Amino acid sequence: MKMGDEFLSPDGKYVLYLSCNEMRMSLWVCSPELVEVETKRSLFKADGDWDASLIKWSDDSTEVRFVLRVYPNGSDIKYVCLQIANGEAKVIYESKLPE
Repeated sequence: MKMGDEFLSPDGKYVLYLSCNEMRMSLWVCSPELVEVETKRSLFKADGDWDASLIKWSDDSTEVRFVLRVYPNGSDIKYVCLQIANGEAKVIYESKLPE
């Protein structure tokens, strides 16, 4: 396993980490975990066979949107919005790509 990219919220309070695993030669799956920076507390973590892409924070840091695809075939796609309030992240599944 290796760390992938980090996506810091605009206000610096949260970071979405991508932990990457090589599933096959040159095929990496990068699973997201949302962490509160100050406390290092995990607010959301996807299973290791889910790959995140198209990550976008809201300007006010109350939402982060991304696409999840399941390994190995990628046919199961979820459009995710994590709504962050009061130290908790609520998972909302959407029907469209993140903007």
